[in-house]
Amino acid sequence: MASRLRRRQISIFSLSFLDSICCGFGAILLLFVLTSGQKADSEDVTAVVAKTANKIQSLQVAVQQQEAALGSLTTENERRAEVIADKRQRLQSKRVALETLRDQQKQAMLDADPSSVPELPALHKQYLTHFKQSDTRVLFLLEASGGMLSETIDLAIERMAEPPDVRRTAPKWQRALKAIK
Repeated sequence: MASRLRRRQISIFSLSFLDSICCGFGAILLLFVLTSGQKADSEDVTAVVAKTANKIQSLQVAVQQQEAALGSLTTENERRAEVIADKRQRLQSKRVALETLRDQQKQAMLDADPSSVPELPALHKQYLTHFKQSDTRVLFLLEASGGMLSETIDLAIERMAEPPDVRRTAPKWQRALKAIK
């Protein structure tokens, strides 16, 4: 047996021992690489979270400002709505007054005597046309349709049903004749 022990020399570094050491060293390197990458990721995530928190805070401030502006606009709209309602009420009262005046005018036109129709200004003043008349002979064509019987359509239609002699006494027709004279 002694001879066997001699033949074999004991070596401290064998192939299996080197394999184990290399595997252990590789595992340590692998753990180092993995943990250093996670540290970098966690630092990036922390920075992103901080930026997001800042954005959220600035958005909250912007929302509060928008809410304040919306409140002031709502108040302004309510004030304008009151002004519009007041103006509508005044307009309605003016419309009623205008209708009353129109009714009075219609009644006055119906009651008017053709001889009481006011005279128009002299034509030499060119009141209506600004046309300078330089000749002594002038021809006027006067339309004799229903539009010459009254100021309003309703009254003109009523007068169209009357006989021609009565139509010629219409105030508008009489004014036109006086203007031509």
